[in-house]
Amino acid sequence: GGGGGGGGGGGSGGQRVKVVSPRGHREEDSGGLAKSIGGFFGFGKPKESAEARKKAEIARSDAEYQKHLKMAQNEDLEFLSETNMVYQSGCDLAGRPIIVVVAQRIPAKTVDNMLLLHYFMKILDPVVKQDYVIVYVHTGFRSGNQPPFSIFKKSYGLFSRAYKKNLKQVFLVQPTWWVKLIVKLFKPIISSKFYKKLIYIERVEELYKYMNRNQVKLPITLKNADDTLRYFSEPLDEVMSHALNEGLEMPLLVADTIRYLSARALQIQGIFRVSGNATRIQEYKKKYDSGVAPNLLTEDSEHVVAGLLKLYVRELPDPLTTYELYDQWIECWVEKNPDQVLINVKKMLKKIPVCNRAVLGALLPLLNCIAEHSEVNKMSVSNLAIVWSPNLFQNPDETPASAFRDMNITSSLVS
Repeated sequence: GGGGGGGGGGGSGGQRVKVVSPRGHREEDSGGLAKSIGGFFGFGKPKESAEARKKAEIARSDAEYQKHLKMAQNEDLEFLSETNMVYQSGCDLAGRPIIVVVAQRIPAKTVDNMLLLHYFMKILDPVVKQDYVIVYVHTGFRSGNQPPFSIFKKSYGLFSRAYKKNLKQVFLVQPTWWVKLIVKLFKPIISSKFYKKLIYIERVEELYKYMNRNQVKLPITLKNADDTLRYFSEPLDEVMSHALNEGLEMPLLVADTIRYLSARALQIQGIFRVSGNATRIQEYKKKYDSGVAPNLLTEDSEHVVAGLLKLYVRELPDPLTTYELYDQWIECWVEKNPDQVLINVKKMLKKIPVCNRAVLGALLPLLNCIAEHSEVNKMSVSNLAIVWSPNLFQNPDETPASAFRDMNITSSLVS
């Protein structure tokens, strides 16, 4: 007993004091153990370290975003612009730019998802520096357009703060259960502020509470969800989402009429020049516009089917060679140098949209086959060019003088 007391006394004479806990365990003085445990689990550190960590994380995120943005700017993503899956379209009622994303046009199964992500960054980066809104159109979505969940998570983490901060509203138009499931899965990892920006739009009219209809260009599938289905006089890239065209690379009407004419019209005199019965042609047009595919094999007049095909191509709001590229097509012509003209035309064909190229890729071989039978059908290459060039080439700024000047050039390009 005395030795124990002496040890205690010696301790008071300069040795470090040991503190005995109520359970009899000895603890270091000055809270050293508590500090080390607290430091290990992170709750004993000053507030400045948490703020520093947040700043460091933001810096890393911004650096990662800039790295991918630079990659996007250096990559050749022109082929993705043909899909028209994301584009800017006017402003909402508050004057904020509208970004439209069309789900059914996203080639998620055929294009590397990081390239898709880079393309979105390239389109959105100039816009997100200011307040903006997104209209996400889910109408016509198919499983082939469905990106993996990982790419959504990657994009949310990669996109810079400006994307989230300046994004004021996201309109989810005609969402399915899959979209709503993705939103629910994201809810734990996105901020409550961002979650409140999401607005479900079941009918198109609801969207126009937030923006004027003439300010937002919507795909035909979305309009058809509320309105009457149309087939004629619609943009080619949009009409491809029509139910009649599902799984095809060109409109069903184009495929059916070319198949019919290839089998039955090669030796018909004046094919494409002689007019078909206008009443019969209009009857077919009404059927297509109402969503019904007529059986053209029952049609006795080749001129009616030829007239139907010409009418469809003529009524496209943007010609197959496109208004935008008209001047470049005219520049293709090189006097007395057919080889160079052919080279120029091949280059131009690569510039037009994929669907336009598919239609021309089916139409031009048909015209070539008809020309090969010109001794019988009286439709030479030049005759066919005269008939078709006004339907294929249209000058958006046409004047009588320019029409006369360009007529021979466009005919020559067709021939």
